[in-house]
Amino acid sequence: MSSKLTAAEVLSRYEDDASKRKRVFPKGDFASIFLPSPAKVGNLLGFELSGRSQLKLLERKTKIPILMSKSSLYAVFSKGASKNSTNILDSWLINIGTQLNLKVDEKSFERYVDAGITKSNAAFWLPLIDGFSSGPEKADKLGPNIFDVLSAFIRQRSELDTQLMGTAREALRNRSLSADDGANHMRLCKPYWSTSPIITEDDIELLAQQIELRDSEKLANEANTLDALHVALKLHLDFYLQAVASFELGYRFVAVENAREASDPGFISRILTEYLDQDSERQTIFSAFLSCLKAELSTLGLAPEWSTLIACCPITYKDDEAPSDSDIKVQQSKRFSDWHRQGPDKQPSLETFREFLDNLFEKAQFGGAPDKQVLYLIGAFCRGLDALIAKDLIGIYSQTAKEEKQLWTHISKILSLYPRVYSHLYRKNIRAAERRPSGI
Repeated sequence: MSSKLTAAEVLSRYEDDASKRKRVFPKGDFASIFLPSPAKVGNLLGFELSGRSQLKLLERKTKIPILMSKSSLYAVFSKGASKNSTNILDSWLINIGTQLNLKVDEKSFERYVDAGITKSNAAFWLPLIDGFSSGPEKADKLGPNIFDVLSAFIRQRSELDTQLMGTAREALRNRSLSADDGANHMRLCKPYWSTSPIITEDDIELLAQQIELRDSEKLANEANTLDALHVALKLHLDFYLQAVASFELGYRFVAVENAREASDPGFISRILTEYLDQDSERQTIFSAFLSCLKAELSTLGLAPEWSTLIACCPITYKDDEAPSDSDIKVQQSKRFSDWHRQGPDKQPSLETFREFLDNLFEKAQFGGAPDKQVLYLIGAFCRGLDALIAKDLIGIYSQTAKEEKQLWTHISKILSLYPRVYSHLYRKNIRAAERRPSGI
């Protein structure tokens, strides 16, 4: 049976070169599309999941102050802080761990360390998931099961990424692979990527061959270039599609009485269908979310009209400058129109979005499905996918596609694979779900 480690024992196991004058804590972000870091995912969603933000969150929740300046705390995760500063942080972490009686499973800790050695983002995902699963958040009002499928997906992906990074590290060490051999780096990934329901070994080989052509400065066939672009986009989107589908499957398993009722995709699937509809005027996935939310208003006992949602749009003003009711309605209409018809840069902050949902549920005659917190997370996921497409995919691949419309066509085709992803995860998780109690 694995033993438990206290916070002091955990910190004592980190290698610390006494000859160094400064010490840097891991930033929590290794570049990877197979397993993006919590910090990267959090940035897309609008959540703060960096190491520094997690410490500040822990400080607020425990009301035990970190006796360090902002500049020193920033330096810990960037250029490095003095031993005196990091010793203060160590003492604070030990104090927190002692007061909350927090202990880390030794085998789990070894997995964190192994992942960190290979430079896998599993080093940051695994403790985050373990902490969520065993901490006070486990008793959240959503129930204990809603994130189980998502947690299982990230755990498995973390295990695969640790293996992949370890294999690559060993291949570089024994010189069976060189650092600039992009094609064979890609081939090394074949067995890991092929665990995806939308990526095949042939996809990876096609991409590897395109890399070889690029490196040899030979002209590639245009059709093959576009096929390779399609594969590259699938690699970029795979983690996010599986993560979103895992969340949707998880909340549906909890919400239905019989787990097999979750076999058909639900609200998120309808959002993507609305977004991909050829006749749709939805500019963003978040816009499609609002459209689908309108269609669900009757489950709250509300009129399924745009005016219902517009009236919930929060407007801020100073007490001494209170506008008239008609002015408020004009401002609400303008703001909601921006959310609905403009790009990601016009979408509400998570704080404003939560206030919008609070206003909506205050008007509700009875509870609907999905519930408010689930809708909040779905909205965050939609904003995240919009940000991923606008900030990452368009920016990275716009030079490869002849025109942006061509790029959007490829992205749309990949998003249309969502039902396949959902069905794959359903088949993978149904037996475990049937053994769990149902109902939020």
